[in-house]
This record gives sequence, C-alpha cells and structure tokens, in this order.
Amino acid sequence: MSFVVMAGCYSPNVLDGAFKCSADQDFVCPEGLSCDMPSGLCVHGSVPDMAIYDSSVTFDLTLTPIARDCDQRVRDGAFSNLTNLGAAVNSAGDESGLSLSLDDKQIYFLDGAGALQSATLSADGHSAGAPTAVTLTGAPTTLSGAGSFGTDGSYWFAGANGNASGVYQATKVSITSFNVGTAHLPMATATCLIADVALTDGDSKGDMYVSWPLAGCATGTMVAQGNVDKQLGAFVGVLPVMGYHAPSVVKGGHTMLVSSTGGAGRLSYAQRPSPDVTWTGPTVLPLGGLGDPSGRDVQAIVNQSCTHLYLVASRAGGHGGLDLWAADIAPQ
Repeated sequence: MSFVVMAGCYSPNVLDGAFKCSADQDFVCPEGLSCDMPSGLCVHGSVPDMAIYDSSVTFDLTLTPIARDCDQRVRDGAFSNLTNLGAAVNSAGDESGLSLSLDDKQIYFLDGAGALQSATLSADGHSAGAPTAVTLTGAPTTLSGAGSFGTDGSYWFAGANGNASGVYQATKVSITSFNVGTAHLPMATATCLIADVALTDGDSKGDMYVSWPLAGCATGTMVAQGNVDKQLGAFVGVLPVMGYHAPSVVKGGHTMLVSSTGGAGRLSYAQRPSPDVTWTGPTVLPLGGLGDPSGRDVQAIVNQSCTHLYLVASRAGGHGGLDLWAADIAPQ
C-alpha cells in the first residue's frame, strides 16, 4: 500500500498559519499580521520572507503478516481440507487410539477388534496404505487408548493384564514388531483403566499424560500428569474439570489437545507459556475449515512438522463408526 504525503515548512512561529487570507477576504488579517498572498496565510510582519517547500514523498507501507507459530495456528483452528484416510485403514467398526511416529510417516491405531495396527502415510499425509498387524511380544491382554513414541523408537501404551492395568514400554524391533517389558507405574485396577499415554516430543524422562479417573472409577475420566515411574497418587489433574480424555501434546509442550467424554465428543485445548507452568483451559478448539462435527471428534494429534492434524472422529462421509481423518494446518 502506497500513498503521497505533502510535506512543507512555512513559518517558525506557532501563531502563524492560524489565520488564512484570500482575495475574497480582501487579504485582511488580524492586527499585527499581514497576508502572505502566495501561501494565503496571515504571518508576522517580522518575518518578511518565508518560502514554501513542497515535497511529494512516497512511502511503501506494504504490510507483512506476522508468522504464527504452530501453537497459535492450532489454537486459531487454522485447519482445512479434511480427508478420510481411506478404506484401507477405516472399516465399519470403530478405529481408535491413534498415534504417530516421530518422523510423521507411520500411524498406529487400534482396529475395531482392539488390535494394534500400523500403516504408512502417503506423501501428502491424506491417505494411508494397507495396515499391518503389530506384534507386541509380551503385551497385556487388553490395550487401552492411544500410545506415544519415545525418541529411541520405543512405544509407550496402556493396557490391562489380569486384574491390573498400567503403562508399558515396548522396545522397537521393527516398524511392526516390539518387545514389551514389565508394567511401569502408575497401576490401577482392570475395571478402572488407565488409557491414552502421551509424551512430549518423545521424552519419556519428562512428564507423561494419561486418561484416568483420579477421584475414583465412578467420578469420570480426567487427564492426569506425572512421571512414568510415579505412583498414581503422585499424578495430578491437568484440567480443573473432569470429563476429558485422549491428551496429545503439540511439539514444544505449550499446547495440549483433549476431547470431551460422553456421546458428543468435542475437541478442546489447554495451554501454558512454558513447560514449567501449570496448564490453563480447557478452551473449545476452533475447527476452521473442518466445520462442526456431524458426529463425534474423540481424538486429535498434530504431527511433528505441524503440517497436519489427524483425527479420530465419526463424521459424514466416513466408512462407519469412528474413522481416521487428516486435515491441513495453514503454514502461517
């Protein structure tokens, strides 16, 4: 955007120029001032010769947008181009428990039977190839919710075995093969399951987030934060309210996405200015170009490069039940 400004200098006296004079006014000025006809201004007679300087100056005021970081784009709902990941990974049943490898190339999810599957994402991130069953040697009987990957390739997940549930670490053998170690604390009963393990940037030494009813199985699920080897009693609720689950942390640890439990399933976010500050929220997540959910949005994950948002959702145009979806995140 450009415009022209007329710049000039005339009288050094602040009183000069307060009165105008012209031929229509017979060049009359207040007492003590005389009319300077070239300028049409009344000036002090003590300044007999003052020239006018006019200069046309062009300013280029083209506005450059301030680039939004990943956290701001996510919180603003800068999403578009919602696409179903395809029939190869989506069935008439409920797909759930979505997680992403840290290189943004591989998805892991629970199929309708609760078995862990893996599939490779397309180059544009909007479809996935045929899934392969993941072998979890030594895994608990039941897997619960989403898992999360460590920087060493290990897979962290929750599950139940016998009358207890806990968090497990699985050491990577290949993309579709892991050896599961003993359960880490926290521990809970099999009827009061821990679910949805989430790490920040693959750091298993830092905070771990899980879905669990801290106040008791009958009170409703909360998102809890603690350390992998702490007892459940050392975990604390992230949000001031119950009824949220499926935490996932955006790269850097300043934004967390969660979903409300129950029939509706709506996405929200919590935020904090730095990783050593308490989370605030939840705030309903704007969905931008995705539109309001026609069914349920039960989980959302942002990939490490902040180019895509991945959803577990029941939306129009799916293959039935909960499906896996992808959307673009605006580049700035």
